[in-house]
Amino acid sequence: MQTSFAACKEATPTCKVPEWVSCVLAEGPQVSVHVDGSSLGNPGPTSFGGLVRNSDGKWLWGFKGDIGMDTSLKAELLAILHDLQLCWTRRYLSILLVSDSKMALELVKQPIQYSHGYAGVLCHIKELMAKPWTLSLIHSWREGNMCANMLAKMGPNSRIALLELEEPPTGLEAQLFADAMGLPVLRD
Repeated sequence: MQTSFAACKEATPTCKVPEWVSCVLAEGPQVSVHVDGSSLGNPGPTSFGGLVRNSDGKWLWGFKGDIGMDTSLKAELLAILHDLQLCWTRRYLSILLVSDSKMALELVKQPIQYSHGYAGVLCHIKELMAKPWTLSLIHSWREGNMCANMLAKMGPNSRIALLELEEPPTGLEAQLFADAMGLPVLRD
């Protein structure tokens, strides 16, 4: 593998260094929650999705929803919000939340700017983050968040604001298995 990339040792605008990415899963009693938002245009038809897995990568439950016409950032934030609400309702007290949106994660980690267009959503997220549970937020590249990405892309035009899924939708099984096995995907 090293010889394949020998001519490209550093990432530059014309020469990106490929890397292997795999799904990050929780450890021990913690559950991993992968969330994603999707927008076909920005703004455009927008949706979100997510799933919860145990430390072995086994599907516990998931969700998806249609927002209508909006932005990808709002979809990412609503995915985080709905996930936290559902996890709290289902009494999960130790969560590893994984998102491929650096911007959404930065917004929920920093103090709220009340002039921000999504300050209301951010306030709800912050209220949930303050609950008595263990919550870790991490970024993953899209290649390590493919199941949530697939769920998010199922939502546009479904006209269902939030649908909880007890079983994985058809077409998700192979990616769930690959994630549970820790199979990496090449990101270039």
